[in-house]
Amino acid sequence: MGTYIDSDTDFSNVVIINSNRIVVGGAWTAKLVNGTTMYTNSATGESYAGPINFVGITSLTISSGAVADNIVVIKSATQTSAPSITVSEGGTLSNSTVFTSKVYISYGATSEENSYVSSDVSLRSGTINVQGNVTTTGGTSTNDSFYIPSTTSTSSGTLISLGNSTASFQTSDGTGKTSVGIASSMNNPNIYGNGVSTSTNSISLSKGSYIGDNSIATNQPVQKYTTINGYTVKNSNKVGTTVASTWTAQLVDGKTVYVSNTGAVFDGPLNLFNITSLTVKDGAVVDGLVMINTGYYLTVPSITIEAGGVIQNSFIGAATIVNNGTSLNNTYLNPTYTGASGSISQGDYMLQGGVMQLAVDISDADSELSMVMNATSTITLNGTASFDSYAGMAPYNANSSNYTLTVTSSGTATVGCFLAGTLINTVNGLVAVENINVGDQIIAVVDGKEEIRSVIWVGQNTVAVNTDASKDEANYPIRILKNAISDGVPFKDLLVTPEHCIVLDGQFIPARMLVNNGSIFYDTSITEYTYYHIETEQHSIITADGVLTESYLDTGNRSGFISDENIVSIVNHHKEWNVDSAAPLTTNRDVVEPIFTRLIQRFSQLGFELCESNAVTTHESNLHLLTDTGEIIHSTNKNNGRFFFPIPEDTTHVQLISRSSRPSQAIGPYIDDRRDLGVLVGKVTLLEKHTAYSITEHFTSETLQGWDVKEPMNCRWTNGDGALNIRLEPSNNVAVLVIEVLNAGPYLLKESSLEQKVA
Repeated sequence: MGTYIDSDTDFSNVVIINSNRIVVGGAWTAKLVNGTTMYTNSATGESYAGPINFVGITSLTISSGAVADNIVVIKSATQTSAPSITVSEGGTLSNSTVFTSKVYISYGATSEENSYVSSDVSLRSGTINVQGNVTTTGGTSTNDSFYIPSTTSTSSGTLISLGNSTASFQTSDGTGKTSVGIASSMNNPNIYGNGVSTSTNSISLSKGSYIGDNSIATNQPVQKYTTINGYTVKNSNKVGTTVASTWTAQLVDGKTVYVSNTGAVFDGPLNLFNITSLTVKDGAVVDGLVMINTGYYLTVPSITIEAGGVIQNSFIGAATIVNNGTSLNNTYLNPTYTGASGSISQGDYMLQGGVMQLAVDISDADSELSMVMNATSTITLNGTASFDSYAGMAPYNANSSNYTLTVTSSGTATVGCFLAGTLINTVNGLVAVENINVGDQIIAVVDGKEEIRSVIWVGQNTVAVNTDASKDEANYPIRILKNAISDGVPFKDLLVTPEHCIVLDGQFIPARMLVNNGSIFYDTSITEYTYYHIETEQHSIITADGVLTESYLDTGNRSGFISDENIVSIVNHHKEWNVDSAAPLTTNRDVVEPIFTRLIQRFSQLGFELCESNAVTTHESNLHLLTDTGEIIHSTNKNNGRFFFPIPEDTTHVQLISRSSRPSQAIGPYIDDRRDLGVLVGKVTLLEKHTAYSITEHFTSETLQGWDVKEPMNCRWTNGDGALNIRLEPSNNVAVLVIEVLNAGPYLLKESSLEQKVA
């Protein structure tokens, strides 16, 4: 393993000390010369034996037979493009440390025992023939470590080469993607995520590739099939089958029993077919379960393993698994798996095989059952989730899509903080937030009076803005202009993170809900910044740049900060808003909208003119259907919110396609609803051969794709692309689908922008 960093490394301050040669810039090639790997500058011809420290190079190519061992690669402070490392067929990169680079492991090449920090690593594809046999092995990674820290400062790393020179560098730009090509493998990787974004940090697997411990797959009967068709699951388990039922596994008198919402009670082992969900409670051990949904019931079931719950030695087909406990030695086919922080997956076999068919032969079934599973799989690991298992892509089935594994860290997205330069009112006057230390005394406002309170914790972190996202999702800081709230409030421009709360009318309100693009706006000129927060023993209202605002409230997101204080208190209980907060937190539109309007009027009084908004919205949903055969169907009639669609004979499944928008964008930020909403659907009826069939799946299924959470009434929002099963099997009759739309829009067609003009 690269010897300079490990899982405990503080990436905001990395110091690498060695006595190796430093080379700066240029394109380099590593070749085997008389039994020694030599590194040669392609332009100058200078050549050295290793190990080498590479600083700010454009590229390094490791040729066949060469072994690049114990090298260090860093991007220089002035370098705009990441260094590129290519390990050619027959070449090896080992025991090395690589920062913020792009790494390509060619087919037949090897990467072993390396540490990759904030780097894009690509294991290039081999080849697989039509029979599903590997003909050329792709790139191989063995015992490599992948670190994905939050973005650090440009001087967060220091390289010291004794007797040579010193270089400063950025240890992380907050990204790091890994792709595993066809017939490639990641053997026993170590993956660490620290405050990363799930949208930019992931591992993608292609056909015939895998990540994890390959020995887990060797005894898997499914592994031996070049096509899944015809594979049979056999057992003599009891059968608990009630369509759309929900089940709970719980510990009763020291024994795990299964209880359904219909009142059925079984002990195990059990077969569960066509159910909606299974919850494994604390203390329960689910052993030997077979759970699948057969061909005619298309809803994907869900499994929730609660903390303290265990599922082991089981066979699960096409399910959504949320693991808060322990998963041991299970077979998951085409899973959508999320490991919560602290969860364990050990010895599990997770296969993504595309569209797959299985036969189920069990003694208690009236006849042989069959199932068809979907073609997508994802694995998401949060916080301290442990994954000591196998995830692989089958070499067959052209209908399979890439398998994605995402590593993230909990508690980093919604914390509110100050930016550097914010002046905090203390007993010693105004002090910049970045200069406040534990033990300092600050001024809190309690019931309108000033009170001295001591700082018990300070934290900071650095964030890089996602410039590809919309402004309200990109993590741009919010700038509150001088005098925006009242005269002298703030007394200078105040910069805060979007979730930071300020006190208005006696209540905490997140800054993002007050953005008016005039006096309060996302500052898009800042794309990287460090934020700070301070905590007092009791949650406090403090003054920052003249604005009443919040001290830090530990609601479980302290790990999103870097702090020099290892111990905060002997007992550090997580706190809750509106229980432990110094004032109530509100996101209610009835409270926030009048304040929002008042601040806009205040902006006009400051001598600025508010231009008319150029936001264009519509309530026209453009609702239409997309069938399972790819046909687009428009409504033939609309009447009192009901849309009538002709349905072809062979159609069993449709997608409800419409416009979609977030209310916080289409209406205003004072609405705390950032869901992407399409249309609100009520009753759905299929009219066929003088018979009306009521379709209620969108009311009952928790996991139906393209729909928002279930509502308490019989209605539900789509997200603009809602799936709906309308028949169990193709029909010989043309039908009409009637969809009741209870609400639609407004939909944002053009984003609003307010401009400032001096009167």
